[in-house]
Amino acid sequence: MDTLETKIPISAKAVWREAMKYGAILGLATVVIDIFLPKLWQPDTATLMAEGGSRVTSAFAATLVSVLFFLAKTAFYIWLMVFFTKKVAAAYDNVNRSHTFRFGMFLGLFSGLITAAAALVQFKLMDAAALNELIDSTMASQSYSISPEMIESMSGTIMNILPFFTFIVMLAKCFLIGLLAASIISRSIPGRTSNPFEQR
Repeated sequence: MDTLETKIPISAKAVWREAMKYGAILGLATVVIDIFLPKLWQPDTATLMAEGGSRVTSAFAATLVSVLFFLAKTAFYIWLMVFFTKKVAAAYDNVNRSHTFRFGMFLGLFSGLITAAAALVQFKLMDAAALNELIDSTMASQSYSISPEMIESMSGTIMNILPFFTFIVMLAKCFLIGLLAASIISRSIPGRTSNPFEQR
């Protein structure tokens, strides 16, 4: 005779613990996708211009690829969030929408901390020449109207603030995506009628 599996009631501590565990997984996946994967294939304006494209066309193409890549990876992150939220909802008893909302919010926070920390370490390990090249390439791909002289004059200031700025932006981005996704996901998981902001 089969025995019924006894589930542990959900608690605030369990939400934090599960969010930290799955946030670490999501954060590591984000580091691979967000930091290392683009180095393998994502073109920049200079590369496209070297292949015969004009400055305007090359900048547009590089930006378009970046936008498509951002949309694809965001869809993948949300899919992972749904998958992790369903696992947590199935593993515990008395799970309501408040729990899944907070889980998703903390999931975004913890994954954002890992991603932002990895980006900060990456900048710290880069030499000045590589960092200058990255800044020039990024500015050229984002705004083809900026003259080379202006880029050169701004590089020194940007080099000083870019690591910290990148940390804050990546942390905020992951947290806000997690917050938005959690508010949507918690409406259907676990599927019972409750206020996602209620405290239990």
